Amino acid sequence: MRDAPIRSALSLALALTATNVLANDICMPPLLPYLPNTQAEADEFGSLVTEEAERYFQDTQDYLSCLDRDRVRVFQEAREFTAQYSQYINSFARQ
Repeated sequence: MRDAPIRSALSLALALTATNVLANDICMPPLLPYLPNTQAEADEFGSLVTEEAERYFQDTQDYLSCLDRDRVRVFQEAREFTAQYSQYINSFARQ
């Protein structure tokens, strides 16, 4: 029965972590646009290809920015957890 408070705390921590993950950006890599293989396709879809290329480059920039934000967030979480874990080790693990 002594484990019940620990299990409750762990369940709450897992739920909060799942909520935190859902609330953050999900970094999705951009899809490569189609490039025509023939002159006829290039003539027919030239302006569309240009639009898709511009969108791809913007999506790539957005994706890399998302990864940068995620990296910063994960490092901050790791620092916070390290401090909490250190406190845990110093307070409880030696008993």
